[in-house]
Amino acid sequence: DRITGELAVGYAELARASGIPGLRIVRVGDALRVSGSVEVLGRQVDASAVGRVEVAGSDIVISAEQAEVDGVQLPQAALDVAAGALSFAVSPRSLPLSLRITAVRLEQQALLVSAESDDAVLRRAGSAVG
Repeated sequence: DRITGELAVGYAELARASGIPGLRIVRVGDALRVSGSVEVLGRQVDASAVGRVEVAGSDIVISAEQAEVDGVQLPQAALDVAAGALSFAVSPRSLPLSLRITAVRLEQQALLVSAESDDAVLRRAGSAVG
């Protein structure tokens, strides 16, 4: 049997799971805006970028692109370093019932994560169902 489900992960919770101190994530239109303090050229700077979200294997990956640094003109290579520092992957711990992440969708306040499992066997009081 197939089991499907969805889970809303708030952007603040996703930012905490990133492991990047002080990271902020908000939805802007059809994209995410990730921002925080990152090290570029040996200095801490406030940077922001467009975040692209995808599923890679069992991870949720946020890839930052088009980085901007507040108040400083930097070469593209330095902006690429800032974007890399704002990028991350989140690996959910063992999901129940062999669920695997299949898709993510941006909602206003949360990332909606879809998961499914094929050939699930549910047991009740010692007998298999499904």
